[in-house]
Amino acid sequence: MKRWKIVAIASGLLVTALGAIMAATNPRQDAYEAFATQALIAYAGENLCPKVPVIGRAQCETLLSTNQAEIRRFISQGTKRRNYFFLSVYTTDLSISNWLPSYHFETLGLFGQFIVLQAREER
Repeated sequence: MKRWKIVAIASGLLVTALGAIMAATNPRQDAYEAFATQALIAYAGENLCPKVPVIGRAQCETLLSTNQAEIRRFISQGTKRRNYFFLSVYTTDLSISNWLPSYHFETLGLFGQFIVLQAREER
């Protein structure tokens, strides 16, 4: 009986400590916006800038890096956070116009990190 109590108490303390760590490291909205801004700039620089022959790749990448604040606002406006205390799920929908594709992202914020669960282009 005594061994069972020790195991139960130790397990309870471990679960409590893990929960406290998860709650303390649950990323906030501003951290997600910074992460998503950098990820979008990197994606656009690699995948979209080569397809913009009018201004050229280098100028396209410069435009992206000099407009980070605007890109971040665009992401912020399209993002909803579901906060579950220990972790957060961020849903971001980005659309510029009806004739360009829109994008949908679902990202898990956990232990101060972000894991993209879903990224898809929608028409």
